[in-house]
Amino acid sequence: MAWITAIGLLFGLGQGMRWYTNTSQLDRIEQELHAQYASVLGEDMGSSPFGRLQFVHGQATAQQQFGLDPLVLIAEFSRHADFMVRIDKVALSGERGTLEGMYTPDQAAFKAFLQELDTDEEYEFSLESREETLSGIHFVLKVGRR
Repeated sequence: MAWITAIGLLFGLGQGMRWYTNTSQLDRIEQELHAQYASVLGEDMGSSPFGRLQFVHGQATAQQQFGLDPLVLIAEFSRHADFMVRIDKVALSGERGTLEGMYTPDQAAFKAFLQELDTDEEYEFSLESREETLSGIHFVLKVGRR
């Protein structure tokens, strides 16, 4: 009976540790998600931030009915990007636009990144300017539909 009790206590202790780990991980995920929503929607994001994000996206899409969709463009760009790229500015006007950002100071990786962008089937990315700085490669890309 003592062995069964000890095994039961160890099992209960293991389940408690697993529950605590999962709960703390969920709290961290929710905090990060809240920070992401706040970075787009501001601190007053309402009771349904995902619904408000969809509404804001709908407004942006309606304003540029026949132009480039900013979220779709950034999603397509992100498909080819890695952790070394950072976008600082997006300017869209109709069917054309520019993306401005930084890339870590690795020339070979930057060239490979540009070649990866050339394989995109929906958008055409072309390098307009590039400047090497201490913090990386500052670049400006022109973008349009293929």
